[in-house]
Amino acid sequence: MATYHVKKTGNDTTGDGSDSLPWLTIGKGVTVMTGGDTLEVHTGTYVETVTCSDAGSAGAPTIIQAHGTTGSYDVVTVAPTSGHGFYIPGKAYVTIRGFVVDGTTPATGRFGIRFDAASHNLIVEDCEVKNFCMGIIGAHTGTPKVGSNNVTIRRNSIHNNGVASEGQLDHGIYSDTGINWTIQYNLVYSNTGYGIHLYPGTTNSTVSWNICHDNAASDNGNGEANILVSNTGHTIERNICYGIGDAAGMGIRVQYGDADPANIELRHNTIGASGTYGIYIAAGCTGITLKNNLSVGSTTPISNNAGAGCVLTNNVTSGTPSALWTNSGAGDYTLKAGAAVLNTGTDIGQSFNGAAPDQGAAEAFVFLSASVENSATTTLVVNFTNNVTANLLPASSITGFTSKKNGSNNVITAASRSGNNTVLLTLTNAIAQGDTVLVSYSGGNLTDSSLFGYTINQPYIQTLTDQAVTNNVVVPDLAPAAPTGLTVV
Repeated sequence: MATYHVKKTGNDTTGDGSDSLPWLTIGKGVTVMTGGDTLEVHTGTYVETVTCSDAGSAGAPTIIQAHGTTGSYDVVTVAPTSGHGFYIPGKAYVTIRGFVVDGTTPATGRFGIRFDAASHNLIVEDCEVKNFCMGIIGAHTGTPKVGSNNVTIRRNSIHNNGVASEGQLDHGIYSDTGINWTIQYNLVYSNTGYGIHLYPGTTNSTVSWNICHDNAASDNGNGEANILVSNTGHTIERNICYGIGDAAGMGIRVQYGDADPANIELRHNTIGASGTYGIYIAAGCTGITLKNNLSVGSTTPISNNAGAGCVLTNNVTSGTPSALWTNSGAGDYTLKAGAAVLNTGTDIGQSFNGAAPDQGAAEAFVFLSASVENSATTTLVVNFTNNVTANLLPASSITGFTSKKNGSNNVITAASRSGNNTVLLTLTNAIAQGDTVLVSYSGGNLTDSSLFGYTINQPYIQTLTDQAVTNNVVVPDLAPAAPTGLTVV
């Protein structure tokens, strides 16, 4: 398993793919690399279509990536003048990571990233895909259809794809046929068709933690949605949907094709104003469940046309947006302090903070304890209950905390995250035994884009005001030690 390099200073003829003698084009790299190799592409714009010519394996995937790591990739743009950005023709165990894929001008039949039939175990992550007919598509061939299975699409920004004249045909993410697609943490917006479209050939997939907004930009009146699912076996959870270009549009739509959708669960989604329907369940559906969804602002927040084929459990369809969300007008659908949906959801077997789950996509984390320990008298340790997100983020640049010592402000000089659920605050003045210590938090930055489309901040909801801090500082033992060699009686 080798690692090769592509740079704008490289040469496809004299280069050998090493860091010191790189190739010039990605196309050269993919023709040389074999299963399990990694191709690192360095800063620059590459005007080409990248066709993956070799598959990896379960223990050794083929990786094509921008140089760097998540959050710090080189800016690498793949900008073909015609054709697709990336094309995977029936290959397996391939990862595409960290690229800007820009078609410049959307045109019919051009896709940002395309998988063809029989491709499987694919990952697309940390990419921006824009200005194509469709952003990411899993196509099919044959009768019966053969599609792409075990596909993961995560932490991508997919926007402004679609040919306006084609309207509903051009989507952000589209699976024609396949099994076990995982679509998570993506930001999908301003595509002319659906934001995320699972066509009737797709089954047993998960769509979660995405932000989908202002899709159906062509406004063709066909009832397009930010998320469309059909067929069977899907889980749609903790997505935020709002805005829709189609006046007859929807936030989430469960309906499509000849076969009626079945056995699909929608849980903990947040739907803001989304045209005619927040969530639409078509007639003929069976085994559909809606639990703990928050849909407010559409003409009809939830439209259940399936009768007994759809079971609704504790969903919220009324309320004032300004009382529910931090700033929905600016796209911030995190819950506001004091929102009526805090701790009012039904326990459906998932982790939550507080007495009960919050309704909708956001789960507030809550204050647990604060202390100053004897081993570090200028460090205030603040712990939170955070059972849902992976950890508090960011590791630094945390703001919003203040502290008092005996009634006077004790300036915080630094704030950092420790572990998953703890913040360490560095105080100007050390704490001694008997000091009264208080901590407050309001309106700061405590978490960031680990979830929700890899872009939205999830603020700490419950403003802390003069929360008492446990002072574990003790007076040192000042008694002199007994002289050695003497017996004390």
